Amino acid sequence: MLSLLVLEFILFFNLLLFAYSFFRVKNSGQKVDFLIGWGFEDGIFVWEDAVIISFYNIITTLLALLLHDLRWAAAAYLVFWFVRGLGETIYWFLQQFVIKKQYPHNRVVLAVSFWQKLFGNISEQKFYILTQVSSEMAAAISLFLLLMLLAYWNNLGIYRWL
Repeated sequence: MLSLLVLEFILFFNLLLFAYSFFRVKNSGQKVDFLIGWGFEDGIFVWEDAVIISFYNIITTLLALLLHDLRWAAAAYLVFWFVRGLGETIYWFLQQFVIKKQYPHNRVVLAVSFWQKLFGNISEQKFYILTQVSSEMAAAISLFLLLMLLAYWNNLGIYRWL
C-alpha cells in the first residue's frame, strides 16, 4: 500500500513538473535556463531536460501503477540512469575533441522540427538539448521494454510465434 502511495506521489509531482517545464520552455524563446539548485540530482540540468524526463517518469510510473509493482518503477529509474549517464559520458567525452561545424541543413532541420512546432521559436542549443534527451529516453524506454519482455517472455507465449 505504501509503495502505491509513493508511486502516486511521483506521478503527481511529474505531472506538475511536466506542465510547468513545458510552459517554461515554450515561453522562454531562445534562452536556456540551468537548474543548478534542485535539478542535477534528478538528471535535469535545464528546463528542456525537465520536459522530457518528467514525461518519461509519467509513463513509467503509470506502468508501475497498472502493474501494482514498485519494482518496475525502480527498474525504469535504474535504466534511465544507465542511459542518461552513458549519454552524458559520451557527450562530455566528445566535447574535448569535436569542433562543432554548422551545416546549412541545421537551420532547415530546426525550422521543420517537431520541437519547433511544439515550442515555437527555439534556439539551436534548445533543439540539440531536446533531441539528445529524447534520444536518451527512447533508449531507456527500449531497454526497459526489453527487460519487461524478458521477464514476461513465457507468459506472453512468444515462443509459439517463432
